[in-house]
Amino acid sequence: MAAGGAASAGRWQVMQGGARGNMDAEQYRKLERVREAYDMTRHGAAGSSHAHAIEPEVSDRFAIAGPVDHCVARLRELKALGLTRLILPHRSRGTDPEQQALATRLLLEEVIPALRD
Repeated sequence: MAAGGAASAGRWQVMQGGARGNMDAEQYRKLERVREAYDMTRHGAAGSSHAHAIEPEVSDRFAIAGPVDHCVARLRELKALGLTRLILPHRSRGTDPEQQALATRLLLEEVIPALRD
């Protein structure tokens, strides 16, 4: 469900022909493949060519997705860096409505409450 959004965010890192941020050459090549596969008519959509092109370890750089415990741990890491406000775009174009509803419920009822001090 998150691959389309992760691909969209990752694509920004290589749009101008040079890697931005802390990436090694292999990660840069993987993002180049996402850029080459990017379909602007399906921007950020699940099931798109760019969603299929992004590899899981690269997707993890640009999205937090998975079981509740994993998401809570990753978001706590961001809080530990001193971030005080996070924007959590959690809806994804082209996803099954029931899966999207479940993801939203888990975010609101389990993930966010676990992050409160």
